Amino acid sequence: MKTSNESIRKVVEADKAGKALVVCPQCGDAQKIDVIPHKAIDKVCKLKVSCGKCGSDLDVMVNFRNCYRKNTKLSGLYKLDGSTKDDYRGSGEAQEAVIGNISKYGLGFKMMTPDTLKVGDILHMKFVLDNSKRTVVSKKVIVKRVKENFVGVQFVKSVDSTEPELAFYLW
Repeated sequence: MKTSNESIRKVVEADKAGKALVVCPQCGDAQKIDVIPHKAIDKVCKLKVSCGKCGSDLDVMVNFRNCYRKNTKLSGLYKLDGSTKDDYRGSGEAQEAVIGNISKYGLGFKMMTPDTLKVGDILHMKFVLDNSKRTVVSKKVIVKRVKENFVGVQFVKSVDSTEPELAFYLW
């Protein structure tokens, strides 16, 4: 029997075996579901799951990411690899970005002005962490996803012990 006509929203993590543990917030019943058939390129999928015990509907967002992704609002700049201070698509300047999330392997940012970035472009990014030291980070990245003004990029070299400030920031 359903306890509500409204569905409940929940985010769950998929494990390496492609299973996700969904706990009903209404009755506390837990069920492990196979999410491999729903894995998407975007590394996130949305499912509707009904609780086997109380019948509550849950809108579940399954996260297939390999590591923690920290939500941020950091100011940054990006420019195409090979561009110079005097030649960035004719403007002579790097473009502004707001970094919305960051992980060990990459980040997502919002372009502040329309651009023609495409999957496979290599960029240089520079941004300042909101830590007490205001650490400046410079990374070479590869564009993996572009959707309107949001861009997902992968670091050419993932964060490791040679970048202790950024590693600590993510932890």
